[in-house]
Amino acid sequence: MFRHPGLLNSKAELDYIKQQVQAGATPWRAAFNRMSSSGSASLSHQPSPRATVSCGRYSMPNIGCLEERADAHAAYAHALLWYLTGNQANADKAIAIMNAYATTLRAHTMANSTLQTGWSISVMIRAAEIIRHSGAGWSNADIDRFSTMVRNVYVRDLTQTQGGVDGLISIFGNWALTIIEGITASGVFLDDHALFDRGLEMWRARFPSYVYLTADGALPVAPPDAKNASRAQLVAYWFGQGEFRDGVSAETCRDIEHLEYGLAAAANVAEIALKQGVDLYQEQQQRFIAMLEFHAPFVTGTGAPSWLCNGQFTRASAIETWEIAYNHFHNRRGMALPNTLTVVNAVRPTGAVSFHMAWESLTHAELGSR
Repeated sequence: MFRHPGLLNSKAELDYIKQQVQAGATPWRAAFNRMSSSGSASLSHQPSPRATVSCGRYSMPNIGCLEERADAHAAYAHALLWYLTGNQANADKAIAIMNAYATTLRAHTMANSTLQTGWSISVMIRAAEIIRHSGAGWSNADIDRFSTMVRNVYVRDLTQTQGGVDGLISIFGNWALTIIEGITASGVFLDDHALFDRGLEMWRARFPSYVYLTADGALPVAPPDAKNASRAQLVAYWFGQGEFRDGVSAETCRDIEHLEYGLAAAANVAEIALKQGVDLYQEQQQRFIAMLEFHAPFVTGTGAPSWLCNGQFTRASAIETWEIAYNHFHNRRGMALPNTLTVVNAVRPTGAVSFHMAWESLTHAELGSR
């Protein structure tokens, strides 16, 4: 049996966050204020679902892509507001957004379709999980329609990606992990153990190929359907990085922004799994920590070593993620991650990035084990 609500937050965690917000405690109150004052949290938000969302490479063309992601963030914001304040108007808004998609959306198309699908459902289904399991007034008929849409549209579009979803070699690592997040989260919401288990199996195969450890050997772990890849092929897949040290990622030399997308999805899947009694964090603890501590300095001003990316490393500002993984390893497990803490302090209180990262300071800062 699945535990509900059981995606990024449990009921005990949500109740604790509610207590902290109502007490005006730091950092929760500031994080709550940032979310509640955002456009996503406006009661005047009107959903803009389309029957077909078409997203080309780099979102060109962009036919409903931004709108779908904005609606997902709005549904999540209102679901959190409902839980933390008890305001029925927020619950009603979240329900209205999800019902609009349940009766309208039929497909995602074009080059970025699976990435768009993963980004959107990963956030919207967090709202659905909270609303469904908190007495918010979402009718059984509406839940059934939404569940059918999730399975027949989102899950279908995630599992029919190019090259077969279980391999994922034909797409970048952050794509793969985002797809896996959507599949895993959908499995929990739909009470579908086979789908959930498939997501875990995919994560276990894919995350080790995203981050290098010395224990992997002379070369990184190859993606699932590229077990016989040559050194040249792996170096090309790693954007030209030919020297491998602990924590380097397959997208480090692409750019840190995309690396952070992958980090967020990897952590989100591990957090969802933990809620259901499966500790993916522990399974890949060394790899996770190496990834976090290796990359954190580069988003807070430290220059990259000359061996990295052949001296062509591109530094980027921190995206508003990092909280979920840091909370687990530091606040739950008591591990010191000084580099990661510097990033966390720099981005608090986090807002919402227009992808699958949203209000992490509110939901996970100093959360520990609840």
